[in-house]
Amino acid sequence: MVKYTREQRLRAVRLYEQYDRSAASVINELGCPSRQMLVRWHRAWVEAGRDDGGSLGDGRGERYTPGQKRAAVDHYLRHGRCAARTIRALGYPCKALLARWVDELEPGQRRISRAPVDAGTRRKAVVEYASGSRTSRQIGEELGVSADVVRNWKHKMLAGDDKERAMGDDADKGGTPKSREDRHRDDGGRSLEGMRRERDEIRSQLTRMRAERDELEIELEIIRYTKELLGKGRGADPDNLTNAGRTRLVLHLADRFAMKPRDLLGRCGLSRSTFYDNGKRLGRPERDEWLLDPVRRAFEQSRERYGYRRIWRMLRDRGIRVCARRVMKLMTRHGIAHYHVK
Repeated sequence: MVKYTREQRLRAVRLYEQYDRSAASVINELGCPSRQMLVRWHRAWVEAGRDDGGSLGDGRGERYTPGQKRAAVDHYLRHGRCAARTIRALGYPCKALLARWVDELEPGQRRISRAPVDAGTRRKAVVEYASGSRTSRQIGEELGVSADVVRNWKHKMLAGDDKERAMGDDADKGGTPKSREDRHRDDGGRSLEGMRRERDEIRSQLTRMRAERDELEIELEIIRYTKELLGKGRGADPDNLTNAGRTRLVLHLADRFAMKPRDLLGRCGLSRSTFYDNGKRLGRPERDEWLLDPVRRAFEQSRERYGYRRIWRMLRDRGIRVCARRVMKLMTRHGIAHYHVK
């Protein structure tokens, strides 16, 4: 620890005031001390009435009192055992000094940020993280490492190592002695070839799980968008989705999942010719669009009890001349169905 005499401290605080309290100017001229230390010296000097340096001490002996040590250790233990948080709150000491105080006053209470982790535990952690069952932060908190370390384990295990692969090829050809292969075994005594096989298995499991996840996401999106097209009223049956609705569904899925429409036709029950024919018609206005509002109003006035024939009679009485079959198709297409009482 660097010690400063009373004269050095007094000169530093006087220059600090002379340079309009510019710590950078003082440090550039004297080469010391740090900004925090200079501010602390100046505060003590001002509180003592700008004396001749008696309040600054001679720099010999302990820099911090036992009370300051205890206060720093207590703050460290009460606030999550984070050295940076304690230093930021109190303004002292450095991390190494704080660690020494904690070991002296509270043995065994200092947090070790990174504990050694064996190869088997690392592989298990990578499988859990790659499968999505747990986050890297959760795994890191359990093992006593940071989330970045868990992600690095994954990258190292799943990424191909061209150098090791070339060494393995040379070993198969007999160009590399077995003793060199033995030197590249891990802590569990497993060879590089075994580690490669395990890595490939993990990679294949990860690929299969991602494919299953993508399939489930597509199925859920099909159900959600079909309900959106049909509405939430009674009679909204996904099997009643028209070809135009299925075409809209294919276009929506292709845009949502960045897929080609032809790869989704079989899943949505639509032929190629029907898809392209309806795609040309989507921009045209619907033929019965003007009739939908009168049908809905008549259905609501009947307290949602009339079928298409009574709705058709109500429309005819109001001067709207259309056939009953047209009203039936419109009500079926938009999920307008009366309530059956048994």
